[in-house]
Amino acid sequence: MREHPLLMKGPLVRATLEGRKTQTRRPIKQEAQPDLGFEWSECLCREIDPNDTPCVTCSVRFPGIPEAGDRMWVRETWQHFQNVGQRAADFPEYQRFPANCFYRADESNPRTKPLSGKWRPSLLMPRWACRLVLPLVSVRVERVQDITEEDAKAEGVEPVLMRGIGSYPEWMRPTMREVGGHQKAFELLWKQIYGDALWDANPWVWVAEWEDIEVSR
Repeated sequence: MREHPLLMKGPLVRATLEGRKTQTRRPIKQEAQPDLGFEWSECLCREIDPNDTPCVTCSVRFPGIPEAGDRMWVRETWQHFQNVGQRAADFPEYQRFPANCFYRADESNPRTKPLSGKWRPSLLMPRWACRLVLPLVSVRVERVQDITEEDAKAEGVEPVLMRGIGSYPEWMRPTMREVGGHQKAFELLWKQIYGDALWDANPWVWVAEWEDIEVSR
């Protein structure tokens, strides 16, 4: 079992805590190339089907991705209650607990107002400040545009609705399907994070899924 850091935006942290988000998709940075004379279809642990769905069990084709049984610890925007002018590494050891931290995703919590007026970015969160851990029950690889409506809902996004629909003539008012459901919402979120070009390229992504979560406070 390994642990991996996972950057997550505030709305998705809330969706995870509420049980609405149980999946995440992340682009695979680099696909390994087969050794000379080796074909992916010769993989010994599982055959690759004709539509080129890759084998991830052997971790040969896509190295470095998580596996079922691993744990993802969530990095989110945070602040320590005594971090004014102080580096995270300088906090006394007895203060290094999630209970001594604020989390920006907790908008309804009055404790979320940072003392210094400045939040620490998620990228700089150390492991000890993490409050949310995701034990993975499955990991697979697929193209990002292959996401289903059900899986998009499990990503914790909300359906896309058109604002000000009452101002449109009746013949121009789109149905919910035409406006876009969870799939469209996920596409917009992906483009916001990674850009339009990476969506259009339809890259391989690893898909991690969890059921129960671990929260330390």
